[in-house]
Amino acid sequence: MIMITCDKCGTKLPENAEFCAYCGSEIKKTVNTSSKRKNISYLHMYFSIH
Repeated sequence: MIMITCDKCGTKLPENAEFCAYCGSEIKKTVNTSSKRKNISYLHMYFSIH
């Protein structure tokens, strides 16, 4: 299971958590755009070669 960390108190939470079970803070979902860019780059390279 993938775990995320509460930005406010540092408690480990399941990735589908919407609020921290310890402090009640809302969990903000962030997307790692750098890995998405890498995937798109690899796809672009693949299709331009083939």
